[in-house]
Amino acid sequence: MLRLKLFKGRIIILINPVDYTNAIITKAVSQGQLFTPPPIGALIVQDTNVAKGNIQAVAISYYKLLVYKAFSLAWGHENDDFTKNLLTVIGERRLHQFVSENHAGLAVYDSIEDIKAAIAIPPAEPEP
Repeated sequence: MLRLKLFKGRIIILINPVDYTNAIITKAVSQGQLFTPPPIGALIVQDTNVAKGNIQAVAISYYKLLVYKAFSLAWGHENDDFTKNLLTVIGERRLHQFVSENHAGLAVYDSIEDIKAAIAIPPAEPEP
């Protein structure tokens, strides 16, 4: 789907570890050997944040993350009265993340069953 929208560059597929394992250890029907999926041109990452039965594909080169303010540390005593002996440390870095409006469809989240059904549907024949 991302290639159809002409997204170029690296594509990352996030999948639940259970679904990934089920895909890898699928056995062949005839002799029982393990099925090794062919390379698909995308990096597959196991992620527990993706619900079981779903996939998220992201054209990651269109997602921008920039450093807005560099990392800084600030040290200080609580209330500066030295009676409580409390020391406060604040570490802070500010980031700016964005996606161009032109690339709003850089991420696709769908269920595996819907993807299989879309692949199984034969293309429509052109009208004469």
